[in-house]
Amino acid sequence: MYKILNVILFGITVLLSGCYFDATKKDELPTIIQTVTLIEGFPFSVELPQGVDRVLSDNSDIYYTVVNNTVNGITPNVNEDTSFFMQLPSNQAIEIRVLNKPYKKFNELTRNYAFANGNIAKYKQFLTDGNDIPLAPIGDQKVHYPVTVSKYAHDLYASYRATGDITVLDRFYINALWLRDNCIYTNYGFCSWRTEPEYAPYYTGTDWSSAMAQGQAISVMISAYALTKDLSYLKVAQDAISAFLYPAEVKGVKSSWGNDVWYEEYTSNNPAHVLNGFIFSMAGLYDAVDLLADESAKFAFDQGIIALKNKLDFYDVDFTSLYDVNDEQLRFANAKAKSLDGYHELHILQLAWLYQVTQEPKFLTMFTKFLANDVATFRTRKMKSGLSNRIESINTSYSVRPGTNGPTWLYDRIWTYGNYWSTNKNGTEIIFELNQINDSEGVKCIMMSSIDTKFFPKYFDVFSYSDGQWQLEIEREVVEQLKYTEYTWKYQGKESTARTYCFDKPIKTTDKFKIEVYIGNSNLIALKEIDVHFNRSKVEQELLAIYENWKPNP
Repeated sequence: MYKILNVILFGITVLLSGCYFDATKKDELPTIIQTVTLIEGFPFSVELPQGVDRVLSDNSDIYYTVVNNTVNGITPNVNEDTSFFMQLPSNQAIEIRVLNKPYKKFNELTRNYAFANGNIAKYKQFLTDGNDIPLAPIGDQKVHYPVTVSKYAHDLYASYRATGDITVLDRFYINALWLRDNCIYTNYGFCSWRTEPEYAPYYTGTDWSSAMAQGQAISVMISAYALTKDLSYLKVAQDAISAFLYPAEVKGVKSSWGNDVWYEEYTSNNPAHVLNGFIFSMAGLYDAVDLLADESAKFAFDQGIIALKNKLDFYDVDFTSLYDVNDEQLRFANAKAKSLDGYHELHILQLAWLYQVTQEPKFLTMFTKFLANDVATFRTRKMKSGLSNRIESINTSYSVRPGTNGPTWLYDRIWTYGNYWSTNKNGTEIIFELNQINDSEGVKCIMMSSIDTKFFPKYFDVFSYSDGQWQLEIEREVVEQLKYTEYTWKYQGKESTARTYCFDKPIKTTDKFKIEVYIGNSNLIALKEIDVHFNRSKVEQELLAIYENWKPNP
């Protein structure tokens, strides 16, 4: 891996005219000792063997100079992927492989980090160190947490691009400089961003690295370089990429999960495999691949894509997604954030991005499924506005205690305990008012959760709605034979169970859907939540459109 000097003066180039190989002697090329791959018009810096102070290029269009055993230069524009060679006196050569990729895309950097929305107002509530660098609570300390610093920097960059506010740009530089100067180098030649205090919920120990911080900060370095052309940012970005190739024991960010890698948001000896943090890190790697053509980043990114394709099913529990797969408490993505369905909806956005940059069918399938069981208003973290509720309302024909245990609790999203709707009457109707159902093929599944399996309905009738009339679609005897998936968990010692029934074929309906429930041996039905799942093709397209510009260069 070549290394970039802190400063290359772009205005000074030296052309060693006449110093190139004779085209008739290609068969006599010396031994290749190193290959450097770059995009056209890109600066490079390659360390030479000890004592070597000159090289000869076989291409007169490469401008370069040799200083202190290092050759610095700029690659030429090419019409196709092309290799040039720099000959050393020792009958060896360095290959400069130049990719025909538009440098303009990187040089102007006309996009933000994939998940930055430019909302810097929310950071007003954050503590800072007095220099506008945020502090975050880790344990009992307030520290510079690289995840937060890099996220803030990305939002500052997005805000500056949207407004042109120079004061915002200055704040971006302050945070980018902190990140540049605080990537700590290891004996393995790479650097990683560390957090000193232990994060106890994930047993990180002290002085721990984070893949989420690593990926986000790499993208900050790329953005800072695009703005300043200061190669010290680019050097740190490139030196940080290799952290994805090393385990946490040596301050890398990689763990093993079966035959796959995983990039850990919280590195520890007992990795939790947090999903959203993994994908955040992949966004940084993607920037390094797409904008820098970095081969180490491409290797790490490709390994990550393989892992996601193999492991995504572990996060699918049919009614939401899991935040991680090794958490002793709340593992559900819809229960990990203060807002309804917060992390589940983040997973949906991240899958939309993954599909756009890879076109992998697996990511589209999971994106569609996760969106189908998102509960209500989709909060896109200000990446998109104007999306309507999937479920407008849920009403019932009867409740045991309408004031305290009425149908409003059917929205509870399964993460509180003691709130529920109940009925003791057979044939009680549960009626859903739906939005966007006409854009789908119909209701695919119905999910219920309760504090105990004895409080589920024994069976239920299923009705569609059309032309002002209810139509019985599935009778209770058939429903009783339906297969369902069941997931049981404990929170603060209290147990809950979710059941998801999926129909043999989707049930076509208009803006309403109804079931009539029947009581089992407990003489009571008590539900914490109920939900119906259907695809939302219009919303799918709107969310995918957010990341249209992230598709890779052809």
